[in-house]
Amino acid sequence: MLQNSTVNMGYVRSQIGIILKYVILTFMAVLALYPFLWVLNSGFKSNQEIYMNSFGLPHIWKLENYTRAIFSNSMRTVFKNSVIVTASVLTLVIVFGSMVSYVIARVLNSKWLYIYFTVGIMIPMTSILIPVFLMLRQMGLLNSLMGLIVIYAACQMSMTIFVLTGFLKSIPREIEEAAIIDGCSLVQVFFRIVFPLAKPGIATVCTLVFIYCWNEYLLATIIAGSGKLRTIIVAVYMSKVEMRTDYGMLCANLVMSILPVVIFYLLFQEQVIKGMTAGSVKS
Repeated sequence: MLQNSTVNMGYVRSQIGIILKYVILTFMAVLALYPFLWVLNSGFKSNQEIYMNSFGLPHIWKLENYTRAIFSNSMRTVFKNSVIVTASVLTLVIVFGSMVSYVIARVLNSKWLYIYFTVGIMIPMTSILIPVFLMLRQMGLLNSLMGLIVIYAACQMSMTIFVLTGFLKSIPREIEEAAIIDGCSLVQVFFRIVFPLAKPGIATVCTLVFIYCWNEYLLATIIAGSGKLRTIIVAVYMSKVEMRTDYGMLCANLVMSILPVVIFYLLFQEQVIKGMTAGSVKS
């Protein structure tokens, strides 16, 4: 009887622990999602209803704010700018960062070279903002998307090499050795064998770089923050001044800037977790 009582008490405690865990996780999820849901909900309201009923559902669901945000020429322009910048930076970072990571992980296996490339993670962008501004002005890349692409790619290269080097070290060498025996060169081994196997690490890097490029404000304002060169995050911030009394439209613009990041992360979340785990074990 005593043994059965002890087993039952242990089972009850474990169930209570599970319930508490899910209660805490649910509370944290609601806390994290509520601001976004509030902004999403407010985009369907008029200004008057936002003032009168800030936290409730709309009495009449209005699509006008979202249709104006989607079909406005200015929003389409800044959205296109953000897509161009982000896609270009992702391409540069993945291609060159993965090749450098492979050389560090497999060809040279140099700790000092790894430190040299990854030390950039510790340097805040604000500390080198003036030299970067002067260099871009001398190169004629100020007020251009190309200047923004170059700086973003340089800023994210260290993080890319840090993550991918750790991930590539976790790939068994025997696979590459077998490919070399079959007559593949190092270039062929990398692009045909290693690169496809590194999908989780690449997905991790893509997600982190995408979030950075899409949400970065300081450099985007300084380098390409004027006229039709603005990215979406700069345009949304500027709309705070232009639409300071039209909160429904402002919320719709905010949702337009947030949704791509949310969708991108949801599509690659499993790969991101695998890549971060592998990168943290091997370095």
